Amino acid sequence: MPEIFNVSVVFVAYFLWLRKEANPGAGLRGRWTDLVAALLLGMATYSKPLPIGLLVAPLVVLAWLRRRWFWGVTIGALAVVTAVALFCLTAAVSGEFNYQGGDRRTFYGTASV
Repeated sequence: MPEIFNVSVVFVAYFLWLRKEANPGAGLRGRWTDLVAALLLGMATYSKPLPIGLLVAPLVVLAWLRRRWFWGVTIGALAVVTAVALFCLTAAVSGEFNYQGGDRRTFYGTASV
């Protein structure tokens, strides 16, 4: 069920990020929503590195378009640090950086009776 997990995490991250963009007067204001969104996207990137890692770019680009250079770098760095920390934690526990890695047994040929 990693696909459902990833869709849910990305949905919540984008909701937290875009809610204040769509309706600035509503709840969920402040920069903390950007940080939580970057943290969640970093977690999802651990599960699917290539496609989800690209979803951090709009957060960073929007901050840069508003001339918030440091804030954009902070958001991007938080997502990267979160993903790297999870990969390192997996390596410390299992000895492999990839949670799906390791020696897998493959059996080919005919069965002997």
